[in-house]
Amino acid sequence: MAFLKIDHRESYPRCLWTSVFGSLLGAFQFGYHVGVLNTALPYISKDLHYHEDAVLSSAVVLGAAFGALSAGKLADILGPRHAQVLNCIPFLLGCILAACATCKHMFLVGRFVAGIGAGAASLYVPRYIAEISPPRLRGWLGSLNQVLINTGILAALCTGIPYEIEFTGFDAFGGNVWISWWRIMLAAGLIPAVLQVVLMTTCPESPAWLEQVGRRDASDDACIKLWGPHALLPDPDYEADAARAADLVTSASQHLQLRPSLPTALSSSLATPLLDPVLLSRARSLPQHLQASQTAMGSIYSPRLGYSVTTSSTQNRSRQLGSGTEAGEAASNRGLEGWESLFARRYRLMMALAVGLPLLQQASGINTVVYYSSKVFAAAGLKSAITASIITGGVNLVFTVASASVLDRFGRKPLLLLSYLGMAFALGAVSGVSVMPLPLATSGMLMVVLVLLYVAFFATGSGPISWVVLSEVLPPRIKGPAASLATAAAWIGNLTVTLSFDTLMKHMGLGGTYLLYALLNGAAAGYVAALLVETRCR
Repeated sequence: MAFLKIDHRESYPRCLWTSVFGSLLGAFQFGYHVGVLNTALPYISKDLHYHEDAVLSSAVVLGAAFGALSAGKLADILGPRHAQVLNCIPFLLGCILAACATCKHMFLVGRFVAGIGAGAASLYVPRYIAEISPPRLRGWLGSLNQVLINTGILAALCTGIPYEIEFTGFDAFGGNVWISWWRIMLAAGLIPAVLQVVLMTTCPESPAWLEQVGRRDASDDACIKLWGPHALLPDPDYEADAARAADLVTSASQHLQLRPSLPTALSSSLATPLLDPVLLSRARSLPQHLQASQTAMGSIYSPRLGYSVTTSSTQNRSRQLGSGTEAGEAASNRGLEGWESLFARRYRLMMALAVGLPLLQQASGINTVVYYSSKVFAAAGLKSAITASIITGGVNLVFTVASASVLDRFGRKPLLLLSYLGMAFALGAVSGVSVMPLPLATSGMLMVVLVLLYVAFFATGSGPISWVVLSEVLPPRIKGPAASLATAAAWIGNLTVTLSFDTLMKHMGLGGTYLLYALLNGAAAGYVAALLVETRCR
């Protein structure tokens, strides 16, 4: 079988960018709901007569852990696109309940429900983007997930600016109703949720999922819509289903100029450790667009198959593929594996990374900054704590974007090691400054600089790369349950950090608390150095 390759000089179709942006709105909402209480906590506590900040902050995290556990299976059943549309319901409902809360119980329920959406989004977004992205853009587009999370956090922090000028609310309905500003901050989360519903209903489903459930024609059509001039189509001269191949080529050629690609180039492309999903999709030995998952959520920790594709018959091609492919076919026939398979010996290293990296990301202490930076800066003697928090969010966003631009150049492992070692140094310095006999203004400024340095190191590696690596080490057979478990582990780690921070601050002080996190970051660097294999361009 031969292939027709569309001219790479043309740009990707608008549908790809719309689909990526629509999905990334889920990441934005994730970040917004995580960061929105940072500046508003004192005012919410006062209005609701409830002063347990850790409980108020952790409700969304607890909901996220539940959402993440069920998200993988739901995406396998409905498809990642449909699952994301459905996931807007908890976002919308959570915003309404929390914004309209008249008591702590209603507020906590609303935050818990919004957390379910955030937890599910933390799985759906990277999966959908990985499965619709062309191979040459997958690393960059995948890292945009963390960029939009940080954009959401920054937007949430910026909504707290009115508190800097002591604007806490306004009268409505002729002065008969007082509306606190924090209610507006929470209600603003409705906007991206509604926009995501509108956009995602116009986007195609993941070609990988469509192929997985046996909808090959729909999978081919989705690939054409998403990849446009970069799509790879079967040549009617060689395709077994010539009529179907001719229809595909006709559909694409209405606005694209096709040219044949050499079988040798195709064979070379298929020999790479992580395989081009659409190239491999036309090799009939394995399910077609299911291999998009093998690339997007594939594993370099499992044996790679050597492929040799020619224009001969399917029978000859099967013989040329050899025993490695036969083993792959046998494995393919077993279908997707369930939760019990996650503990099998063959997946041990993959699961150690899939669960370990998200846990280490939370153990870095980043959420003590996301949730409590205003409180920490105030404790350090800084007068404008909210402004400092906004600057911190801006640094997080800028360095995440920078990391996305160099991720495929320098590799995952070096950036992760730099990230954890840098965070260990910065937090160790924070601990030292907090116990030094310095003037309050000086210690406050040093604290801000060191926290910004810490955030920059986090955004350079641990923030975006942990999830990129997760998408690269998980094989498609356990993708659903493994990704759910890894995401839930991250949220449980987040919950532990959130609930323990106040207690640590009371018993160990600022210096002792951040010294603990510095030691955890040092241990994380050792874990990465020992277990992680470089996945760049693999």
